[in-house]
Amino acid sequence: TQKRNDTDFDSKMAEYKSALENYQRNLANSTQIDPHKVIENLSINNDADAVGTVEYLQTPSEKINAPQATQIKDLGGATTSVGGYYDHDMKGDFLKVTFTNFNDKSTYVDMNGVSHHIGKVVVTYSDLTVLPTQRRNSSQRPLFVVSTKSVPGRPWNGVDALSVLGANQRFDFYDDAGNYIDFVPGTAWMPFGSLTRSWSGQHQDRYEDDHVEKVKAISGAKLFQIPGGNATLHDDGSVYSDPGYRIQEKGAVNSLGNDGGAGIASIQNGATFRLYIQPFNNAEAQGDQSKGNDTDWNFFINNTTALEGISLKVPTRKTTEVHYHYNT
Repeated sequence: TQKRNDTDFDSKMAEYKSALENYQRNLANSTQIDPHKVIENLSINNDADAVGTVEYLQTPSEKINAPQATQIKDLGGATTSVGGYYDHDMKGDFLKVTFTNFNDKSTYVDMNGVSHHIGKVVVTYSDLTVLPTQRRNSSQRPLFVVSTKSVPGRPWNGVDALSVLGANQRFDFYDDAGNYIDFVPGTAWMPFGSLTRSWSGQHQDRYEDDHVEKVKAISGAKLFQIPGGNATLHDDGSVYSDPGYRIQEKGAVNSLGNDGGAGIASIQNGATFRLYIQPFNNAEAQGDQSKGNDTDWNFFINNTTALEGISLKVPTRKTTEVHYHYNT
């Protein structure tokens, strides 16, 4: 009967709400999470079809387009990188990349099981801080470039930088109709990788002189360390590798052989992060940047890879069908 259906629905709805509340409560109280035990409803996964359009919100000292990027030492293969040289700090928003043309697998599935195709993702960069002139030599001009298309070894929204101390990165997701997509807390996740910690071969026991790449959630997100991620969530909210995971730099710090640690963030739409580094020889009043292998390259990877997580769906109410038989 319908009364029995309603009772069953009410019971399952109560179980669902309790499970979701417990899940979100555990996230709020945790610093480490197993990626296989999260509700992951957001999937882009290095979408090879997505293409980014760059808008300069503030003019850099010198623009860099994709063909130029291929000529930059240690940025080989970055045939889709666009950005610029920045000779000084940039306050506020300075660069925006709008990604479109996502394939059918790029979706967010809400808790009712409704799939929302990703129409566009807007990534905005702000508050760039560069390494002071006295901390670098003439060959280490501050550079900041972003990927505008996925290529082998590089995600659709990777970031490369040289002689840069940090920048904010904000993500805004829209559906095909241009509507802002609402992410239920704990159901959209963004992994961060290539959080490298390295040393130049000098000052082996001075960890404060290591090159350390870090990420910190500013708003609309919570970062977690992950088992086997070789990175730790620290008291200041940053995720980065501890000295036990340092590597000796070999060539560019951002090379694929130096990928470093990883963490993961639960995000809401509009999530903002700070990507920043501790540069080589940071403890010295004037860092020794005279050797070519001491350049502070950074390569940050963040994407929305589909994780093999748990499933939690809103129950649906059954209705009783009434069939009439007419005698003729």
